[in-house]
Amino acid sequence: MHKIITLILVAALLASCVTVPADRVFNGRVYNLSTGEVIPFVAHTNRDGKSVLTAGPTASGESFSGEATSIQNATQTSSYGSAVASNPSDAFSTYVTNSSYSVSRPGYQNGAAILVGNKGTVIDVVYQVTYSGTGEGEGKDNKGNHYRLML
Repeated sequence: MHKIITLILVAALLASCVTVPADRVFNGRVYNLSTGEVIPFVAHTNRDGKSVLTAGPTASGESFSGEATSIQNATQTSSYGSAVASNPSDAFSTYVTNSSYSVSRPGYQNGAAILVGNKGTVIDVVYQVTYSGTGEGEGKDNKGNHYRLML
């Protein structure tokens, strides 16, 4: 009996591993549109949809760390209607009902990220990313520089 319970627990644990998506790693680049410098970055996305970011170093030696999160871009609609039609001279009434539900998922997520450098530069980024991990975004730092983010 103890072996059966152990096997059931092991099977349940293995099944839960299959249904939970694995952590993912994405590589990208941040382009400084003021200087032309290209800063590589890595995003480690966890199972909650949040990412831990590391970037750099830049030519000046600044390295960045930060985080990002994204939300699914979906539009959900529903409608419901009903009507009753009856004729006073008729013994029967007609009941008509209609209901519908739709979900639209354009195939990308909207996100925001923040990168904080070890020399005081802070880059604020907004982006869009597809479910496969490709995407683009733009940002600005606390020194007035503009950036383009490519995944």
